[in-house]
Amino acid sequence: MTGISSPPTSPPPFEPDALARFLASTRFAPSQQHASLVLSPLVAAGAGAGEAAGTRAAEAPARYLLLDEAVARGTFGLEELGAGGRVGRVVADNLGALPVLVLFGQELRGAKQNRVANATFLVGARSRVELDVSCVEQGRWAHRSRRFTPSGEVFSSAARRKMAQSVARSMEAGAGFRADQGAVWDDVRERLDVSDTSSATASYADYLGKRAPDLAEAARAFHTVPGQVGFVAAMGGHVVGAEWMDHPAAFTASFPGLLRSYLVDTGGWDVANALDSPVSGGPTSRTAEDFLDALASCKGKAGPSLGLGEDVRFSGGGVEGCGLYDGGWVHVSAFAGAEW
Repeated sequence: MTGISSPPTSPPPFEPDALARFLASTRFAPSQQHASLVLSPLVAAGAGAGEAAGTRAAEAPARYLLLDEAVARGTFGLEELGAGGRVGRVVADNLGALPVLVLFGQELRGAKQNRVANATFLVGARSRVELDVSCVEQGRWAHRSRRFTPSGEVFSSAARRKMAQSVARSMEAGAGFRADQGAVWDDVRERLDVSDTSSATASYADYLGKRAPDLAEAARAFHTVPGQVGFVAAMGGHVVGAEWMDHPAAFTASFPGLLRSYLVDTGGWDVANALDSPVSGGPTSRTAEDFLDALASCKGKAGPSLGLGEDVRFSGGGVEGCGLYDGGWVHVSAFAGAEW
C-alpha cells in the first residue's frame, strides 16, 4: 500500500464516544467459517459516514506505511536497545517520510530473541522511538541478526487479551506499556507442550511452524471483502474478539496475520484453557451484534502512546480492549472479558 504525507496540523484528540461513532459507520457482510471459527466481516458503510465516525474515507490512501513494507523499503529498522539489549524494549528507527505502523502483537524475529509488540504504535517520520515488547523465545539471548525482521505473524488473540490486561495495569501504575513477561512465556511453553513441538529455545515461531499445515488449510476458508475494515470473531458459538483498522487497504494487507492470530487458538490448542472462559459449553445467544453494542457503550481512557497518537484502553459490558487513536481509530483489538 502507498501512503501520503500527513497534514501539518495536529489531529483532533480522542473523544469518549469514538467507539460508538466508528461502529455506527460500519455494517456486517456475510460471515465466513471454518470448523469452530466464524468471522463476521465489518465493512465501512461509506466514505462520508466513515469520515464523520473517525475512520478514513474508503477511497483515500492511508497516511502511513505498514511495518513489513517500511522494512522492505529499507527506510525502517528495529534493533536491540544498546549493546547489551533489554528483553522488554527495542529501538525503532524510521528514516522515511511517512509514519510506520507496528501492530499490537506483531512478531519481530531475529536480533537476540524474538519479540512481540505490547501495543499498537505509530512511529513518526524521521524519528527514533523505543517500543515496549515481550519475548516469545525464552531460551535464546544471542544475536541471530543485527536487526529484527517482521514475520507477518500476530501473537495469539487469547494471549493478546491477557497482555492487554497486564499492560493496562502497568499503565495505571505509571510503569509504561509493560506486559506480564512470565505469563507470555507460560503461554508459549504450554502451546509447545500441547502441540508436542520440539523447540530448543522455547520459541513461539517453532509452535507456528508445527501448526503451519493446519493453519494454512483453515486460512483458505477466509477472505476479505470490498470495503472491509475489520471483523468480529467467534469460536465454538462464543464471540471472543474483534479487530479493525482505519482503512480497507491497511486491513487487507494486515488480514493474514490478524486471521492467524485467531486461527492459532483453534484446532490443536485447548481453546477453553487459552481463553479462560467456558467456550466449550456450547453456543450462547449472544451475537456479533451484541458484542458491538457492548463495545459501543465503552467510553475509553486515552493517554500518550510511544510515538504518534493516543493509546486508548476500554472496558465495560463484559468486553475490553485497546487501540491507537490519531484523529481517528488506527487499529483496535477488542476481546470478550470474563463476564461476557
